[in-house]
Amino acid sequence: MNGPLTLRESRGPTYETRLRRWEELRVARQEILFGLGASLVLMVMASFGLIALTEGAVIQGLLDVLVIFYAFRVR
Repeated sequence: MNGPLTLRESRGPTYETRLRRWEELRVARQEILFGLGASLVLMVMASFGLIALTEGAVIQGLLDVLVIFYAFRVR
């Protein structure tokens, strides 16, 4: 901004900005819980020998990429 600070601008974040922040936090929390839950399921499956080590590593990598790309939907 080039001009003087107005009263509305000096009050802090707007309602829309706060809503966007809450949405970002909600999506982040959702993705963290999904990633942890899926990883836990994969670890249990691997501990019982249902999947091989290499299969588990590949699935975990794909899961990480999926969670990261899904989290990009916020913006």
